Amino acid sequence: YIYPLNLFSRMIFGEASSTAPTHYIITGLTFIKTAIIIGGAALCVGLIYLLIKPFYFRMISKTFDFDKNMSMVPKKNVVHKKYVTFANKEVKLSFRDFDVSGAYIAIYILVPILLLLMDKVISAISTSLRGNNIALAVNVLLTILPLLASNSMIATMYSKEGRTAYTLKTNPVDPLIPLGSKLLFNLFLSVPSIAACSVIIALYTEATVVQTILFGFTVLLVQYAHIFYSAIQDIMNPQNEAFATSGSDFNNPNETKVTIVAFVGSFVFAIMSYLLFVESQNHYANYYSAFIRIFLIGSFLFAGSLALFILKIKAFYYEK
Repeated sequence: YIYPLNLFSRMIFGEASSTAPTHYIITGLTFIKTAIIIGGAALCVGLIYLLIKPFYFRMISKTFDFDKNMSMVPKKNVVHKKYVTFANKEVKLSFRDFDVSGAYIAIYILVPILLLLMDKVISAISTSLRGNNIALAVNVLLTILPLLASNSMIATMYSKEGRTAYTLKTNPVDPLIPLGSKLLFNLFLSVPSIAACSVIIALYTEATVVQTILFGFTVLLVQYAHIFYSAIQDIMNPQNEAFATSGSDFNNPNETKVTIVAFVGSFVFAIMSYLLFVESQNHYANYYSAFIRIFLIGSFLFAGSLALFILKIKAFYYEK
């Protein structure tokens, strides 16, 4: 997959001399490879032009960027369950707000890529048992830290509605349904990202398949726990008036608190995981005990955050 780069370097430096391997000379083969590089670049430019051309003419032919598409096929109005309606609404709104959805999707894509690059480097090094323990702990840290840090935006999710937030109390539905539906976008998109991280760890570390499955569920539970914790901060300390008057340009204490908890909690969890990995190797010569225990810790964190989330909604949104 680095063949184009190889061609490019030979185009600049020439070919290795047969008599002196450390010397490079420009030969006829050098010019051929130069022509291949230039021709390939020209071909790519031409293909991009042909692909973009119809979209460009279609765009400039419209009188307005957001003209209504009158060719839409009418759909039959279907009555859904209340929770399905709110879930569908919140997921669609999340995708339409690219500032939010784009940031989340970028994080969820970059985390497995970052982990893959790090693990490929570590796997190329001959490490000791301590090195394997450290590598697993660093995997835990690099997986959890970006995911938890991205949850700071959830700490403003309810307050961003400004003075219209009172409708959450006046809607003729259980407040748990609309409030919980706002978290579905993050809850769902976390799954493929964490699954990809688990596959990478299974391929490049000393962990077995069962252990990486436990790792995946542990990270998912910790991520869900922090998502609910972030939402709790916005419920307990709403900033609706600040958003209504100044928009998002203010120092939101909820975001600050959630971000600090994400960083501190990630490092504490990674250090604790490392200590458990060391202990598990010393006593059992494998990592099963460590992965089971961090899974149980993640389960307790998730159960506690979910219970608090429900209790806070009942305390702040249910009528006495």
